Amino acid sequence: MESIKQKKVAELVQATVAEYFLFHASIDYLGAFINISEVKVTADLSIAKIYVSILPSEKYDRKTVFQMIEENNKKIRKYVGDKLAKKLRKIPELKFYFDESLDIAERIEQLLKNTKK
Repeated sequence: MESIKQKKVAELVQATVAEYFLFHASIDYLGAFINISEVKVTADLSIAKIYVSILPSEKYDRKTVFQMIEENNKKIRKYVGDKLAKKLRKIPELKFYFDESLDIAERIEQLLKNTKK
């Protein structure tokens, strides 16, 4: 179970990383829309697990965009550190994970449409 502090830190990190992608997606990430679906912070607040989905999937090679995100991890963490320096004592290490929940929902929706016909 997450503590209140973990939830607050997760919300701060999620908002800041989302802001980063909003400003940098068109330049650094081929213009892909990168959505932060969830952030989980460990109990000691040292690691933030960030779940991202990349939309629309048919326009971009999602693996390439995700690889770019991982390559820019230090740059993203520095941005988060600069924005949250006065709010957090220690900036957590960022670990990115690909979230496929939107793809699964889309597949289910297509299957439902096909069964109605």
